[in-house]
Amino acid sequence: MVIKVDPDVEDIPFGKQIKKCFEEAQRLADEATKRQAEVEKAYIDACDAYLIGKSDVMRQKSDEFFKFFNEFFAQVVNQLPKV
Repeated sequence: MVIKVDPDVEDIPFGKQIKKCFEEAQRLADEATKRQAEVEKAYIDACDAYLIGKSDVMRQKSDEFFKFFNEFFAQVVNQLPKV
């Protein structure tokens, strides 16, 4: 199968619109990648702050990390005097 690529496709309205769509998609993907890297860095910093070892399962699986702290804070709330 031979697919012909028209070099003037960007000059037609559809080509211009699809180009805008691809540029917007790329911008959003770049933003998401940047945010993901920031979240990963914050998670590593939090693990370091709580002295969680690099081989600890809580460091490897964030669900274990958050499960631990959810249970911890739930216990703290249960110990507070009921007003």
